[in-house]
Amino acid sequence: MALPLRPSLVMLAAFLAASAGLRAAGEPNYETQIRPIFKEHCTHCHGEEEKPKGGIDLRLRRTMDAKTEDGAPVLTPGHPDQSAMLKLIRAGEMPKKGKKMPEAQVALLEAWIKAGAKINETEPTGVMPPGVFISASDRKFWSFQPVTKPSIPHFSDTPELSPIDAFVRAKLKAKELDFAPEADRATLIRRATIDLTGLPATPTETATFVADTAPDAYAKLIDRLLASTAYGERWARHWLDVAGYADTNGYADADSVRPYAWHYRDYVIRSLNADKPWDRFIQEQLAGDELNAVTSTTVAAAVLDPSKIDALTATAYLRMGPDGTGDTVADLELAKNQSVADTLRIVTTSLTGLTVACAQCHDHRYDPISQVDYFRLRAIFDPALDWRKWQNPTQRTVSLYSATDKTKAAEIEKKAAVIDAEAAKMYKDALDVIFEQKILDVPEAERAAYRVARNTVIARRTKEQAALIKKYFSSQATFGLDLYDKAADNKVVAKRAEATALRATKPVEGRVSVLVEPLNAAPKSELHHRGDHAQPRQAVTPGELAILGNPAIPVDDPKLPTTGRRLAYAQWLTSGQHPLVGRTLMNRV
Repeated sequence: MALPLRPSLVMLAAFLAASAGLRAAGEPNYETQIRPIFKEHCTHCHGEEEKPKGGIDLRLRRTMDAKTEDGAPVLTPGHPDQSAMLKLIRAGEMPKKGKKMPEAQVALLEAWIKAGAKINETEPTGVMPPGVFISASDRKFWSFQPVTKPSIPHFSDTPELSPIDAFVRAKLKAKELDFAPEADRATLIRRATIDLTGLPATPTETATFVADTAPDAYAKLIDRLLASTAYGERWARHWLDVAGYADTNGYADADSVRPYAWHYRDYVIRSLNADKPWDRFIQEQLAGDELNAVTSTTVAAAVLDPSKIDALTATAYLRMGPDGTGDTVADLELAKNQSVADTLRIVTTSLTGLTVACAQCHDHRYDPISQVDYFRLRAIFDPALDWRKWQNPTQRTVSLYSATDKTKAAEIEKKAAVIDAEAAKMYKDALDVIFEQKILDVPEAERAAYRVARNTVIARRTKEQAALIKKYFSSQATFGLDLYDKAADNKVVAKRAEATALRATKPVEGRVSVLVEPLNAAPKSELHHRGDHAQPRQAVTPGELAILGNPAIPVDDPKLPTTGRRLAYAQWLTSGQHPLVGRTLMNRV
């Protein structure tokens, strides 16, 4: 099971409080124990909103040196009984929203004030803009630290242990435990085969492995299983699950079919069976088009290039979220923006283990992720997922017809059209013969006019002609030929069947779903007030979540026909410097 990687400040505080206790003879630690309390219960109203309630900002220690609207000091160091914040909390008047502060936290807050309300880290100076304040303590959370390579434990009695087994055994030894006895060989092959292929070993395979006494028998078994196509099929399911793979668009009641989604599924299987490196696998899915400098103007030719088709197919990863924009929906603009939000959710959860969705509407209450962060991250994808110039699922498919296929199809269609023309002539000639018999039922004085009216296209007939046709309708001979001459009709049907059979020999036109940017497109990205696309606020530039780093993400890379935003982001994620990607993937595996 993948471990959660959401670094909750409250969880961090609880852990440190439980493990370290109060420091310096009962004096609580502001950064690890007190600030998380304010973050959980107070700062979403007092500091993170555009206008802090009551003008009180509790994000920093220095901004607590203020007074309430009635002139009482918010905080009086050393005197809890003179601090308005504690009085209001104890009276149950604060916080006004959400759960009341637990007594254990109230006691901790009181002890901190009584000890002098001290802090240990240097706080920023100057005017603090509204929003999330990321402190040094936030940045020290373990999953935000660079991944380091630890030394591998060594055991003299089992020097052949793999590194993973060595780390596991070291933890067991610390608890005076050890590995369970080694499984018998029949159990071993069953476990390995099901784990790697999802299928049980056959009786023959089991018997062969049990009888193989060679030292490398297990290694050979694993190599055989990894070389099996079933390996990619089995393990692709895990990635397809986190990528949101589905064969329908999954939007409320309008769950229309995605007829070409299977191309992406097969790409994932091929990648695993080909041992494609993770960095390339990730880069292709996030920016396979930008890796190959492909835009909407060149994609039709690019998908026919064997060296590019895989990377372009991979970009369907960014089209796996629910998308009802090709169906009838109540609010199309909302559906577009929801599709973008779902795509962002898939990217962040699958690659970083972070859930950023709440920050679409407001700063995260517990995690150091701001709403500005969210829309800067969204700006990375805006050029390809521009909701103002949206393309629905059908419009994001590209034909896989090659030039040869098109030529062959055109030749077949030309021959089929000739056969259609022959069938049409046969049909008309047979009806004309019948008409010459039927017109005798029309009075001779009106036959000439009737003949002209019958041979005139319906849309061009005069009122007089239409009236004449209606008067002698039974003489028109324009009903189905089968009503007049069944044998002649059968010949026409057979001739038309020849054209249908010939058309069936055309090369099948496949299509593939891809994500590409328009040429030189760099749309304006904005923060949406409370997540509402109809309420744009300040402009934002593309960037990573502040807590994770500050990689260079271009607004519009002049070296590429695309903006280069997704490519730069993908390269940052796979650089080895990102603190979460490696951890997340390791946990998933």
